[in-house]
Amino acid sequence: MLEKIIEHYKTQYQLNLESELADFMPPSSFSDVISRVAYCNGKDEKKFPHQYRITKQTCDESHRVLKKMSFDNIKDFESLYEFLKKNLLPIHGVGKLYVYDAALRLGAYFSQEPTKIYLHAGTLKGARNLNTSKDSLNIQDLPLHLQTINPKFVEAILCIYKDSFQNGEVMFDPLSYPSTKRCSGTLRRDSRC
Repeated sequence: MLEKIIEHYKTQYQLNLESELADFMPPSSFSDVISRVAYCNGKDEKKFPHQYRITKQTCDESHRVLKKMSFDNIKDFESLYEFLKKNLLPIHGVGKLYVYDAALRLGAYFSQEPTKIYLHAGTLKGARNLNTSKDSLNIQDLPLHLQTINPKFVEAILCIYKDSFQNGEVMFDPLSYPSTKRCSGTLRRDSRC
């Protein structure tokens, strides 16, 4: 059943995430990327749907902080994520999902990708439904079929299909996953990821 979820993700969602992240890669200017990361915007300047609740005040403060940060010592995705977490999480209204999305988008600019799965909101629920109770997962902690997939896509799978995982079991009905909802630039279920 997990194979069906993976195939469904690849055909319905994966290209959308790849396209979203491509918009943050060079030749985009760094100042434009920082602004769009802070304000949770795609290239079309529209806020990503699952981040509509983040206030302008929170985005303004995040933008102010991000502009002052030096990214010269970032060596990999984990150091980028931890650096952003340390600097952004204290801002009122910023949560782990915001930090992860910021790291993923800035990681695209710096050509840095996650090597483990960061758990927050929907991904945390998906992981718990697979009987995992950690704050992050190494790829080898996952079922065998997920171990061959890039961690950024596993994060999306855990979020999108979180309700298909129950007590370590996988139940999947593709008709319950419409491909018209957007979340973090990817088509996702009508839920907060």
